[in-house]
Amino acid sequence: MLFAVLAVTAVSMPARAQSLTDLFKSVAGRVKGGDQVQSLIQQLTSISTPSVAKREDTLGAVSGEQVIFYSTSWCPICKQAREYMRSKEIPFAEYDVEKSDKGKADMEKLNARGVPIMLIGDQKLMGFQPAQFDAAYAKFRAGDHHATADASAASPSSSASSANAEFERGAVLTAKISGVKVYDQPAGSPAFSLSKSDEVVFLGEERDGFLKVQGPSGTGWVQALMVRK
Repeated sequence: MLFAVLAVTAVSMPARAQSLTDLFKSVAGRVKGGDQVQSLIQQLTSISTPSVAKREDTLGAVSGEQVIFYSTSWCPICKQAREYMRSKEIPFAEYDVEKSDKGKADMEKLNARGVPIMLIGDQKLMGFQPAQFDAAYAKFRAGDHHATADASAASPSSSASSANAEFERGAVLTAKISGVKVYDQPAGSPAFSLSKSDEVVFLGEERDGFLKVQGPSGTGWVQALMVRK
């Protein structure tokens, strides 16, 4: 029923067409299950107008030079932010707010209804624009980044995000035991295994407790708890 109404409404849209999100909102109140649709819309918003605010959460301090990055797989602005940080070789820990338990929990604590969200020291960047990000990150790097929350107040579920504090970008890591799996994506499909003598290089990215590494057999993701310097 919803998609039938949407199809009819889309055909009759005026020249100055409304966005698809606005279309969903206008239709949601006219169909069965409209409340659920409205709730879904609120959760699936891609922030197009970026803004910076002082952090007021209790998620703990941001370690090192790392950016905490909350995203979804479908968000085009998230993709832009991700590619920009990679091009600048900026270390970040990424959490998918739909697929990661930590991502979901943190978004509730941040009281956020859209992505991307980036925690940069004591700053919260909502949305993404290169110049705005550069200014926030430069301020963070300059030392004006005292986190508003004590690191000891971080919940146990956030312990995975501290892996970057132990392993700096470029660190040479080895497996704690033989047969440690390296995955094509965090918690994805195994790509290859490490013996205790194999060495890999940490590439500076962490996501959901997995580290991105480069080894003799290629690039992949390994659980931080399974490797050491």
